[in-house]
Amino acid sequence: MAARENQGYLIAVILLVLLSLVLALLFFLNWMRANDLADAKLQAEQKAKSEGALREAYEKKSEILMALVGGLGKSVAEVETSRQMLDRTVDQLQGGDRDAVVKVKNDVDQIMAEYEKDMKLFLGARDANREETWRSLTKNFSDALSRNYGELETERNTRARVEREAAAEIAAKQKEVEEKTQLWQAALRDLSVKTEEFNNYKSQQDAKFEEFQSRYTGLERNFGDERRSLASEISKRDETIRENENRISMLKTKVDQYEKENFDLADGKVIRVSSNSIFINVGSRDGLKPTQTFSVFDASATNFDSKAPKGGIEVIKVWDHQAEARILAENPLKPILADDQILNPVWDPGYSVPIALAGIFDLDGDGMDDTPRLIQMIRQNGGNVVAYHDGEGQVQGQIDPATRYLVVGRSPMTGTDDNAEKVSRGMRNILNQGKDHQIQEIDLRKLLNWMGRHSLPSVERLDSKIGNQFRGSESAVR
Repeated sequence: MAARENQGYLIAVILLVLLSLVLALLFFLNWMRANDLADAKLQAEQKAKSEGALREAYEKKSEILMALVGGLGKSVAEVETSRQMLDRTVDQLQGGDRDAVVKVKNDVDQIMAEYEKDMKLFLGARDANREETWRSLTKNFSDALSRNYGELETERNTRARVEREAAAEIAAKQKEVEEKTQLWQAALRDLSVKTEEFNNYKSQQDAKFEEFQSRYTGLERNFGDERRSLASEISKRDETIRENENRISMLKTKVDQYEKENFDLADGKVIRVSSNSIFINVGSRDGLKPTQTFSVFDASATNFDSKAPKGGIEVIKVWDHQAEARILAENPLKPILADDQILNPVWDPGYSVPIALAGIFDLDGDGMDDTPRLIQMIRQNGGNVVAYHDGEGQVQGQIDPATRYLVVGRSPMTGTDDNAEKVSRGMRNILNQGKDHQIQEIDLRKLLNWMGRHSLPSVERLDSKIGNQFRGSESAVR
């Protein structure tokens, strides 16, 4: 009986020990689980803090972007506050969590740099009382494009009207040229007939003269009468010669006038306009050299004497068949375009134009005679000064029928200009030569304008900042 009771106590002890072991094991497992959960909680809190900082950084980045775009949130003035808060967020982080926020901050810095670059590039001087954003910049571009499109449409309509008027004027000029050509041809035929008549008459008179000479030896008694008769015949012949010479002079005058009326051809044209240069269709094979200047006229111009030039260019580089030039002056309302015509009165392709000078030429307004400088300018542009007078009134060279222009300066003034009387005498001498040969007279202003040496207002083009959409060939012209 006692053994059974001991056996029961033993079993109870064993069960108690087993239960204690189970409880100890459960406690250990729960303790380990608690540690794992604490670590997980710490990691979760750290991750939440990092993600919160990153989210806050992205929120600041979004606020800055919306402010720079404009009208979507904060103003541009509040951007700096958002950047400072982003800097404090970066300072509060460490390790790998900080790298992601730093990347966001670097993106913001790059965005701000691009914003400042765009504002400086496209706006120039900024209005301190107005907040500029990318949205306002886009609106400014849109407004500028709309204005320029309207101006371009107006210019296109005007050009179409001018082309129609020019076509009608060209047709009228062609008809006039045809009529004058017919008159000129008729005059040449008349001259040919009269010349033949004169030659026949001269032959007859020569034959008569020989007959009189042969009869003279045998008619000494009638020498006086025969001599008077012969003198009368010679007088009639001389009168006929003078009449024919006068008629030839008149016909030459008509031919010269016809040539002057039809001297209305350009020296070349603009073939291409780039962002910085003008390209023309004449080159070294035409005798073109660097530093020569030209006036630029509209492509539809047919009378350069009555049309104002659009601008002036100077040759800077020459090839065989074309050359590159820079713009000396340009009318901002009528920019230089492809197919515009170029003119320099002292130069023709492959030919040096003969020019004469008479008078005093003051190029810079200092009251001094700049004739040597003008001669150098004409020669530099390919012309040939065939006659002029120096400061002593001595005429250098001579005008002939091939001289194309006589450039007339101001007359010398007694008491103001040195050697005024001598210079006036030399000026009259050259002017008389020009009238004898019927040389066309032009003033200094017209010569300089045709050479491209005129001044136009300097302007800053809108297309230099927003693109090259509005002019020229190859889709863009400067």
